[in-house]
Parts: sequence; C-alpha cells; structure tokens
Amino acid sequence: MFLILLYIFIIILSILCFIIYIKLIRPEKIIYDKLCRQGINGEPFVSLFGQISEIHRYREADKMMNYFEELVQKHGNVFLYSFGPGVRLAINEPDMLADVFSRQNSKYYIKPTILSTVFAPILGYHNLFVIEGSEHERARRMINLAFYHTDLKSMISIIVDRTRKSIDKID
Repeated sequence: MFLILLYIFIIILSILCFIIYIKLIRPEKIIYDKLCRQGINGEPFVSLFGQISEIHRYREADKMMNYFEELVQKHGNVFLYSFGPGVRLAINEPDMLADVFSRQNSKYYIKPTILSTVFAPILGYHNLFVIEGSEHERARRMINLAFYHTDLKSMISIIVDRTRKSIDKID
C-alpha cells in the first residue's frame, strides 16, 4: 500500500514538474535563446530563479542602481537578465528607447493583459498605466504639457528642497 502511494506521489510530482516546465520555463527559455541568437548578451538563463539572489543582495545593500550599472558595463546598453522564471530585456540605448516611445510605433507595443486585469480595478480603467490605443495617446498628450523643459526647469529648486528635507528626515 505504501509503495502504491509513493508511486502515485511520484507520478503527480512528475506531472506537476512537467506542467511547470511547459508553462513557465520553456517559453522563457525560447525567448532567451532567440534574443541570444540576435546577438543580445546577458546573464545566464537560470530556469526558476534567474538572478533573484543577486538582485536581492543588491536590494538589501540599497544599491540596485549599481547592479544595473554593472550589467551595462558587462554586457552593453542592451542586455538580458532574469527575474524569477521571466526573462527581461533591458534597453539603455537612447535611439532604441526613442523608437519604443515614438508615437508611430506605439501601436506595436502592447501592454500585458495582467496590467488591465490586476491594476485597472485598483487604479481605474481610464488610467494612463492601463489604457491603450487612441485613449492612451490622448491622455499622454495631456500629461506631456507638464513635462516641457521650461516647466521642469522651474521645478528644480522645489525638487532639490523636497529631496533635502526627505534626506534630513531619514538621517
């Protein structure tokens, strides 16, 4: 009887591992391999955990930016790293970022459905973070007014003052 239960447990565990591999690991590995074949360097693919231990170590030391700076020095302005089973493509190249954020190409960059299903009920359904298409374009044009160079330049003293006050509270 014990042996039968052990076999059933092993079969269920094997099926579960197979499902995790097919649903989580394999699709990310395929993406990683395709990006590597295109010449994008990065950290090695680690199936379930990725670089979580390194990221955690840098986060605990409050040096997350150092982690990404080291990756840029090691791999260049475009690199791969993993956060858990998910492969992340980091782009620090100004021309590529301009292409991603350009209005002509925005229709090709679709937000993940998890944004609308998880964040829309919390943030609202007409939030710039979750909307797409022409509604996103309209909201973005309205917000862009606040980010003109002259307006930002006038806010520098306020930002510096608030930052100093925040730092003083921490110390």
